[in-house]
Amino acid sequence: MKIVTMASTKGGSGKSTLACCLAVEAMASHERVYLLDLDPQGSFAAWWRMRGGPANPQLIRDAPTIAAAVRKVGDTGDAVMIVDTPNGPLDRIDKAIDASGCVVIPLQPGPFDILSSDAVNQLIADNHAQSRVVRVVNRAAKKNPLVAEAIAEIESHGGGSPIVIEDRHLYPTAMLDGKAVQELRSKPAKVEIAALWRAVEGVLNGK
Repeated sequence: MKIVTMASTKGGSGKSTLACCLAVEAMASHERVYLLDLDPQGSFAAWWRMRGGPANPQLIRDAPTIAAAVRKVGDTGDAVMIVDTPNGPLDRIDKAIDASGCVVIPLQPGPFDILSSDAVNQLIADNHAQSRVVRVVNRAAKKNPLVAEAIAEIESHGGGSPIVIEDRHLYPTAMLDGKAVQELRSKPAKVEIAALWRAVEGVLNGK
């Protein structure tokens, strides 16, 4: 089982939206995709229901941890599990990071988001997980001067060049219809999500 976890201590970073996009993207190259919603807000699970409650991707119910979810469905070969985590407490995020093959950390280009990233960076360091991280500057408006600052913050922590996802209204629009943005007619958004998934798969495959 390949496990991809979304992690952030800041609300509104776009974890759930990106989790939905990654789940749809993963279906193109993996036989089974599972969804695990550990966030009490339940946005990931709500999206799955709006999608019609399909068998693939499949929502894992009544599993309070990643380990419990794996036991529930079995460690089935080429399957991928996308995990949406809460913003806290830190020990729950820490356990999810430890259990994951790839950790996606979205960061909005704003001062409070940049400040809040310190907590997740420390968890990554504590888990020696730097090589398992994909960092994202999310909702990056083209004219926002803080985008460059967010990129610099990521690079200063050895995160390399992050994936940049622009601020597009189609992302939340797709969610309301139980879809992912790449399922709509938006070539730029498809390119963004494809780049994000390639980065995630690169980490999962040890590249």
